[in-house]
Amino acid sequence: MTQRGGHDWAFLRHVHATARGAGTSRLLASPSCTHARMAVPPVVRSIAVVALAAVLACSRAEPAPPAADEDDVSSPLVLGIVVNHGVTPELIRGWPLVVRAVAALDADTEQAIALGDDTLSLRFVSLDGAAQDWALRKVGGDEPNRALDATTPRAEAVFVADAAQTTSYALGPYRAELAWGNATYALDVTVVDPPSLAGAEGFAARLAKTSLEIEALLADDRTADAVAIADMALAVDPGSIALLNWAGAALVAAKRPVEALAVTSTAIDLYRSQVPTPDEPPVIALHVQQQALDQILGVSP
Repeated sequence: MTQRGGHDWAFLRHVHATARGAGTSRLLASPSCTHARMAVPPVVRSIAVVALAAVLACSRAEPAPPAADEDDVSSPLVLGIVVNHGVTPELIRGWPLVVRAVAALDADTEQAIALGDDTLSLRFVSLDGAAQDWALRKVGGDEPNRALDATTPRAEAVFVADAAQTTSYALGPYRAELAWGNATYALDVTVVDPPSLAGAEGFAARLAKTSLEIEALLADDRTADAVAIADMALAVDPGSIALLNWAGAALVAAKRPVEALAVTSTAIDLYRSQVPTPDEPPVIALHVQQQALDQILGVSP
């Protein structure tokens, strides 16, 4: 069965539901969509579980789902892709590329699926179907010989490309194609030139670029580089709650929990001053603090 996006809202709801079952739904609440962006290493992987659902959490309007083919056969295996945090389906030349892919059981099925030796595979093709020779590394996630069932309803994979690699991407529309066994999913994406990073107008772009840089570095287990990038970004934008949260995640991954507690405490203080009557607590900062405390207490590595 081939699924097509847009974003697959039924799939995202399912990821949200399974995240709730894993006790991570609280991570979806944040003062901005950027706060739902986190990294891949085991120490912060529970945040990455809801990266796909962050698209749903940050969206007010839902597009109509794509029409099913008449000969389409329902499958209990659902695939989904989020490109660069899913804010827009854009690949930005000269920026890192981070693609999250998930295979999940349909929320209404009780059927278990044995995936065998197959693993999640991803490729990009032009709209005429020509495969693109883009360097993509699978840096973590799914395991071979994996079975999905009610206990383990999903498997994940993360693919990255370095900023230097994306500079060679030709501008224009493409299609990301994800496959696992006979199940496939396609998402239309566009390669665009980078926006300006200058001045106050470039704050959102600087934040997006830094988030991708840190996430890609953490995915490659380059924690020292991730901390350095976060420090440089905070020197320019010290009042960014999202950057402070990213810095905390990088410090936890670098096994520096005391410093992680300090920067996330600053994020919490800023959140309280900026959002005096919040609907939700600063859950990302609080979660990173919990990870840091677990390290200090020896509960997690």
